[in-house]
Amino acid sequence: MEKNYDINSITKTVLKNYEFFMDHYYHSIIDSNPAKIDSILKNGIMCKKEIERVGTVAIYTHLSDYFDSKNGSTYVSLSKYEGDINFNQIFSSFALHTLTSISFMINKDIEVSNYGEKETYFDDEIFCKGKIDPSKIEGIIVPSKLSKTKVKRTSFLTNDLSNYTTRYLQNWLEAMRDYYRCNIPQKFVDELNTSKQQFWDVCDDYSDPSRWVGGVLRTQKNRYGKDIKDVIAIIVNYLCVQKYGMDNPTMMELLMKINTNNVPIYEISSKSLSRVR
Repeated sequence: MEKNYDINSITKTVLKNYEFFMDHYYHSIIDSNPAKIDSILKNGIMCKKEIERVGTVAIYTHLSDYFDSKNGSTYVSLSKYEGDINFNQIFSSFALHTLTSISFMINKDIEVSNYGEKETYFDDEIFCKGKIDPSKIEGIIVPSKLSKTKVKRTSFLTNDLSNYTTRYLQNWLEAMRDYYRCNIPQKFVDELNTSKQQFWDVCDDYSDPSRWVGGVLRTQKNRYGKDIKDVIAIIVNYLCVQKYGMDNPTMMELLMKINTNNVPIYEISSKSLSRVR
C-alpha cells in the first residue's frame, strides 16, 4: 500500500493552470491523517510550540519530545511552485508532496523565510513562523488517485522507519482514541501489534531498512498477506464508521465530510484540475 503517483503524468495539468499554482503556498499532509486534516481546518497550521500551547499534540500524533517534523519548534513548513516543469522529486517538495498528498492552499499574504530550524534539502521549501490561521487556507488539492481510493486501502503511514516503532504506534492509537472519542477494539490493537512484529522481523533481512521501508512492506505483505499499513487503514476505516457513520468511504467522501468550513476542494489528474466542492 505505497503512495506512488506519477508526477510526470500531471505536468501538463500544472502548466495549463500555471497562475493557479503560482498564487498560493502549500502545506501537505503526507500521511493523510484525517484527524490532522480536521484539526488544521479548525485551528490552523501550527508549529510545535503552538501545538503544545493549545493542547493538540495528540491530534498530530506526536509527543512533545518526539515531534518528527521539518516544522521545528517555531516554524511551519510550506512548499511553493516555482514554474519549473521538470519536476525533481528529490529536491522539490512541490513535486514530492504537494502533487501526491492532500495539500492545503495558503494565501501568500503571510510572512515567510527561506530558513527554518532544521536543514532541508528541498529547494522550494519555505517557512512561516508560529501559526497559519485557518482564514489563510483558501483551498485543498487532492490527486485523483488518492481521492478515489477507499479509506481502508489508503496509506496512513509514511515510509519513515520511525513511524513503525512501538512508541510511535502506541502514540498513534492514543491520538485516534482521543480524537474519535471511542475505544479501538482489542482485536485491532492485537493485529497491529502482530503486524508491527512481523514488520521488524522482515527488517532483520535488510542491512539498512531505513532506506528500503517500501521493500520491507512488500515482503511483509507477500509473506503474511497484509502489511502494517493495511492494518492501520482498517482501523481508520472502523473509526470513520464510528464518528461519521460512513462505511467504506473514499478519501474524497471522507474529506468532504470533514470539511465543515466548505473550503474549496480541487482534484488534480493527468487530464484536468477541477473544483469538486
